[in-house]
Amino acid sequence: MKSTASGTLTVDDLHVHFKEICAVRDVTFEISTGETVAIVGRNGAGKSTFLKSLAGLIPDAAGVVLWNGSPLTKLMRRKLVAYLPQREEIDWSFPVTVRGLVDMGLYPLVGPWGRFTQAHRNATEEAMAKMGLEGLEDRRIGELSGGQQQRAFLARAIVGGARIVLLDEPFAGLDTKACRRLSQLIRSLAESGSLVLASHHDLKSIPETFQHTLLLRTRQLAFGSSEEVLTPENIKTAFE
Repeated sequence: MKSTASGTLTVDDLHVHFKEICAVRDVTFEISTGETVAIVGRNGAGKSTFLKSLAGLIPDAAGVVLWNGSPLTKLMRRKLVAYLPQREEIDWSFPVTVRGLVDMGLYPLVGPWGRFTQAHRNATEEAMAKMGLEGLEDRRIGELSGGQQQRAFLARAIVGGARIVLLDEPFAGLDTKACRRLSQLIRSLAESGSLVLASHHDLKSIPETFQHTLLLRTRQLAFGSSEEVLTPENIKTAFE
């Protein structure tokens, strides 16, 4: 599942408005596959809005979003982008198994009337194995632990070959062991050729998982290597 082709995401002067309210503004950066980015800021800073905008879930965003120099269209997003919302936004009672959930990641490739081939089934098996879900394939997602649920959604992301993986607070509610494993998987996704962007609130753990940090307080305060961005001065400006 490793991709040999690199890709670059360019965001230029991104603004997101809800009527008269400006939720995100002045976001500009460029980042390539193989990298991990933490989206950091206090509650209400625009982290979730920014991720949803990149996922194409907020249609009225202004600014430029490019993939390898071309506009990231709706069709491109379906094939290139995988988005995992916050846990409270997911209906965990939905009667789907782990295998069924992971299969959903193949729908953009198969199409509405297509049929799964053996290659598709092999891809599902490989994705579940990579996320450490062996033996859980036929369990319903509501029966899994928080860490297992996050890994199942990551498997859905990678089975379809997503190049941009967007995660909204993926570590929320996980114990220390599950957080450590998820951190390893995020780094592994990047090493396999994906670009991973995730909102995150634990400042101390950022450098071990995320190479870069985007600091938001509605507007972009800083973007760069995590060590350079997460200075006491920047943190004070973001959270005071």
